[in-house]
Amino acid sequence: ETPLQILKAMVTEFNQKTAGINLAAAAKQNYTTPWHVLIVASMVQAEAGSNADMGKIARVAWNRLGKGMKLGFDSTVFYGLNTYGTAATYAQIHKPTPYNTYMNLGLPPGPIGNPGMTAIEAALHPPHGGWTYFITDLRHKPSVTYFTSSYAQFKLWYQQFNG
Repeated sequence: ETPLQILKAMVTEFNQKTAGINLAAAAKQNYTTPWHVLIVASMVQAEAGSNADMGKIARVAWNRLGKGMKLGFDSTVFYGLNTYGTAATYAQIHKPTPYNTYMNLGLPPGPIGNPGMTAIEAALHPPHGGWTYFITDLRHKPSVTYFTSSYAQFKLWYQQFNG
């Protein structure tokens, strides 16, 4: 197949999969755009250790955007640096790229990956909650993700899990 045929097949499959959720109308009901939903969903897909965490991670993203906070997602930093990792270093979060959500306010310019339907639905319909921070304890298998609205609590967890 040619690159154009592959691209057309991908667009057709995407349209078929999202037709059932009416992405454009659902995004409008949430006062956003389908493009922004896909960007958030791509970050959710990259950050979530399990499907169960996706909704809360989406809620953190929307809450931060609503409060004018920087997103601070490690996954966007890695994408901008064209690398992979689980926890961005101090040096990495201080490298300027359009995708560095530690340095740049708002959403990155585009999706950082291909979100699945669970991530898209989480971005469209996250649970209600005031969470603005999350951290994953990678010391356990499977990993455990914690959510809070308190920066002080987040910092305590950060020290506990990374100390």
